[in-house]
Amino acid sequence: MIWWRYTFIAAVLMAAACDNDSDPVLTDGRGAVVFDAYDDGATVTTANIQSFRVSAYTEPGHRLVMDNVTVRRTGLNSWRYTPEVMWPGGDTAVTFMAITPPKYNITVNAHWHNTVNSVDSIGRSDICIAARYSVRQNNGRIRLNFRHTLARLIIMVRSSMPENHVYLKELTLYNVCTGSTLYFPGETTAPDSGTLTACWPGYVDDMAHAKVPYFLSDSGEGIEIGNEAVDVSNTDNIFVIPFNPRPLEWHGYVSGTGFRLTCRICDSTGKQTWPDSSTNPQLIEASQGSRWGYIYFPISPDSPNFRWNSGYTYRYTLDIANEGTLPGQSSRSTSNTLTLEIQ
Repeated sequence: MIWWRYTFIAAVLMAAACDNDSDPVLTDGRGAVVFDAYDDGATVTTANIQSFRVSAYTEPGHRLVMDNVTVRRTGLNSWRYTPEVMWPGGDTAVTFMAITPPKYNITVNAHWHNTVNSVDSIGRSDICIAARYSVRQNNGRIRLNFRHTLARLIIMVRSSMPENHVYLKELTLYNVCTGSTLYFPGETTAPDSGTLTACWPGYVDDMAHAKVPYFLSDSGEGIEIGNEAVDVSNTDNIFVIPFNPRPLEWHGYVSGTGFRLTCRICDSTGKQTWPDSSTNPQLIEASQGSRWGYIYFPISPDSPNFRWNSGYTYRYTLDIANEGTLPGQSSRSTSNTLTLEIQ
C-alpha cells in the first residue's frame, strides 16, 4: 500500500482569471492559461504544496508556451503566476510538464526525453512530477497528476542485548546515489498507475557511492539503544533516488549498499567490550582508536534483485544482537538482523 502517494490536480481553464469554481468566462477565444487546484483527500495533499514549476510547448513544433514558470498558492484552491500566458489559439495542442519543489529547471527536448538535470535528491522533501500531453483549449478542466519520484526511508534501531549497553554514534546510508538526471514520462501521469521506475536512468546503479548520514549524535558518547525500536533520524536525509542496490560484500574493502552503524558495546558495569584490541581494524573507526566500531546491515533481508521504487516507504528495523562483522563473514548463532516492511 502506497499510503503517502497523492494526486495533485491542476485545472487549465479558458478564462482570463479564476477566483472561484464558477464556469469560465470566454473572451476572445484565446484566454489565459489559468491553474486551479483541488485536494483529493489523500494522506499527503495539495495543502502541503505552496508552489510548483511548469513548462509547456506546442505540438507539433515544440514552441515553448511556458518556460519554467513558477506557480504559487494564493489561497485555498487558488494559484497564480505572472505574467499571464495565452493559449496559442486554434486547435493547437499543448503539452505540460511540472515539478515540485520549484527549485528545479525543466529542460524540454524536441527529439529526446524532457528532463530535469542535476537533481540532488537526498533530503527531507520528495520530488514530484506531472506530465499532461496534447491538451487543447476546449478540453475544459485539465488534471496534472503529480507523482512521487523518490523512495522514502524510515530506519528503526533496537538492541537485543539486555545484559549490555549499546551506544550509537552514527547511522550512515552506505553507498547510495545522491544525484542524477530525472526523466519525465512519455505519457500523461495518472493517479495509481504504478511505479515511475523509468523516470530514473539505469546508470544510477553505477553512481551509488555516497556515504550519507541518517543519524549523527550530538554527543561524543552517542545515544543508548534499548529494546524498543526507535527512529533515530535527525539529519532529514529520508528520501533517496530509487535504484537496484548491490549486496554488501567484502573484497578487502566493503562494497555494495547497506546501513553502517557506528557503535560501541559495554557490559553491565559500563566497561567497553567491543570494539577492543582484537577487533578487525576494518571494523574500527580509525579517527577514534578502538572506541567505536562498525556494524553493517544489508538493504534487503534476502532478495538479490531488491530495488527501492518511487512512491514507496521502506520501514527498516535494525536489531543489534552482537558485535559487528565484515559482510558475509558472520558465523554466530546470534547475529544482527534486519526486518523490512514495504508500504
